[in-house]
Amino acid sequence: MPNTVHTAAPSVASLTLLFLRVASAALSSALTYPFRSTSTRASTFRRHVFFAALRRGLHYITIPQSRYLSPGTQQQYHNYCSTHAQVPHTMHVQSASSRPGNDGKGRGREALGHWIGREDAETVVLYCHGGGYTQPATRGYFEYWHQMVGHCSHVTNLKNEKPALAILLLEYTLAPEACYPSQLLEVSTLLSHLLSTGRHADSIILAGDSAGGNLALGLLSHILHPHRELPIIKFEGKLKGCLLLSPLVTFNTDHDSFTRNAEKDILIPTVLKKWGAMFLGAKLSGDGDERPQNPPVHGDPFSEPSLNGASWWLGLPKVVEDMLLWVGKDEVFVDGIKDFHGALSLGWANGGGAPENEQLVLTAGAAHIEPVMATMVEPGVKGEARTVIEEWLGKVMER
Repeated sequence: MPNTVHTAAPSVASLTLLFLRVASAALSSALTYPFRSTSTRASTFRRHVFFAALRRGLHYITIPQSRYLSPGTQQQYHNYCSTHAQVPHTMHVQSASSRPGNDGKGRGREALGHWIGREDAETVVLYCHGGGYTQPATRGYFEYWHQMVGHCSHVTNLKNEKPALAILLLEYTLAPEACYPSQLLEVSTLLSHLLSTGRHADSIILAGDSAGGNLALGLLSHILHPHRELPIIKFEGKLKGCLLLSPLVTFNTDHDSFTRNAEKDILIPTVLKKWGAMFLGAKLSGDGDERPQNPPVHGDPFSEPSLNGASWWLGLPKVVEDMLLWVGKDEVFVDGIKDFHGALSLGWANGGGAPENEQLVLTAGAAHIEPVMATMVEPGVKGEARTVIEEWLGKVMER
């Protein structure tokens, strides 16, 4: 069940303490950076300081503080549209769960999708943003995909003058206000709507980062093995592609990379367990720290992809044409993602998928969701990770 969220504004004292903690982490990391070995610091000074401050903030911030300080996804979208002189275009689609409520009817939920680019584009990326299922999409997501749409504009179909690419960014209901499988219902609703309103599967790319990557994998799992609480999705042909950036594949934080990359990345085990518990609907402590009462947290085959063996993914080549899984070598997630990819890759191969159409790319010196994060931390700098994504998108779109 969803947990109760206290919506009252946090006190000035609590916010001041949070800011002081973040500032002290930034100062400490800046002063000690020159004395650290390359194995215990981020790839650049700016990143090292920013990541340290972010880790400290994530450790202490509460949901009420986060809701108070962060504009919601819709507000971020409107701010983005205002900056780029675009008219906001949000899709509202009513969904219905196959699991009846007390009135015997399906439990409906409105799914929201924000358009970046024209709705009639040749290819649409259905994008699920990250944030541990508890945080809204930041401005960086809209800027990153705005730039990507611009980059792909040269592929415009000259015959009918349709643009090459548009993004439909899902605004899913955040946890703990709503828990699993609400978010899976919402993304499946948007995909079903696209497919039922004239768009073919081979013009849709499914994509997501971090928790959004988890959601994208959950949607693929639902297509292959229908979730008992959600309407079944059927379609002709295959999705054009699936792009996964640093996907959350397990709630296990015991992998060596959590220790090895602790000072190089933005994530910490405590917040992953806390947010994971909120997403899965675990009862929280209620003492103000929002901690799950009975950690560790475990999901199911749809919410924790690493639980599935190769046989689970055998049907994947029949529903998606091409897959790219990207991860940074400096991530705490990297070991878990590599383990997960072993099963997915074997399932893909055993299911008859072409080896060249399924790949795992690891980028040295890159942290969590590097392609998107770089847009916020180092705007104007296009690194190796972003180049990999651009090249993959170009290849898939030109098919």
